[in-house]
Amino acid sequence: MLSLLVKESLTNKYIGFLILYLNMICMSLWMLGFVIFVLTLKKPHYRYQFRVWAFNHLLLFMLVVPSLNNMYLVYKGIIWFIMIHLMVIFNDTCAYIVGIFFGKTPLIQLSPKKTWEGFMGGIVGTQMLTLVTVKFFVKFNYLICPEYNLRLTPFVYDLECVHDVIYTE
Repeated sequence: MLSLLVKESLTNKYIGFLILYLNMICMSLWMLGFVIFVLTLKKPHYRYQFRVWAFNHLLLFMLVVPSLNNMYLVYKGIIWFIMIHLMVIFNDTCAYIVGIFFGKTPLIQLSPKKTWEGFMGGIVGTQMLTLVTVKFFVKFNYLICPEYNLRLTPFVYDLECVHDVIYTE
């Protein structure tokens, strides 16, 4: 997939350069930051400086990995991106509704209004709603066809694709 993105984007020399050399650019910037970090270490402030360095790496990890995962899912078929978010919404909604109507047993002291019944209702309701939603969404080629080109104009390409086996069962 990446090679097709590179071929499509090479017409713009700046974007093509960034895509071709993205790993090298990122690694070079990280090494530059590490060298600056080492050169600015001060003896009484080691603990604080290393804590800030670790916090920055954790923050980068928490931002970059989900973003790359979301980009990958969108190119595999937008249904994967949509369903992840819908499942969170289904779980919260089902847990709330079941907890309001049937909740008696507290789940945790930290949040006294959460109940075991709501928790279990969220799990079961999410599974049922997800099955129904996926059966409906699979009918639309726009949601399940993978995208192999980086385009700025939506809905301008052919929506015919070979459906994967997972969409037919």
